[in-house]
Amino acid sequence: MTGWKAALAALALLGAVACGDAAGRTPEKAARAFLEAAADGQTEQLFALLAPTSRALLQQLANRATAEAGGQRRLKAQDLLVLGFGRPRLEVSGVELSYADRERAQVRLISQGERGNELLDLQRVDGHWRVVLPQPAASLRNE
Repeated sequence: MTGWKAALAALALLGAVACGDAAGRTPEKAARAFLEAAADGQTEQLFALLAPTSRALLQQLANRATAEAGGQRRLKAQDLLVLGFGRPRLEVSGVELSYADRERAQVRLISQGERGNELLDLQRVDGHWRVVLPQPAASLRNE
């Protein structure tokens, strides 16, 4: 790799690390980053902003879907994010912290200046806030 290409790659990596770090510093920033990634269809970024329990659940569901399809197509957890985030049901114009302690938080989604009833749960993981997806019915998790 030539010198300018290496420098460009290093700057891109530094920018990605810096943006990722800033995105999780507060529950509100993590929620905004998650919503922006969902709107842009950035599944890798969405997956990175999830709490480990949500990542594990998606992987479990992807493994199950792969097995049920006879293994013809191996699904990744990120593939389920593509399926789950179609056109948004709610046009989110902002977020508001509803609850927070040292380990957990809830952010209320604001739609066109009105406080909605949609809440996003977050968990602090290694000093960064990560989104906790709602749990599916037990029959989907354990079969």
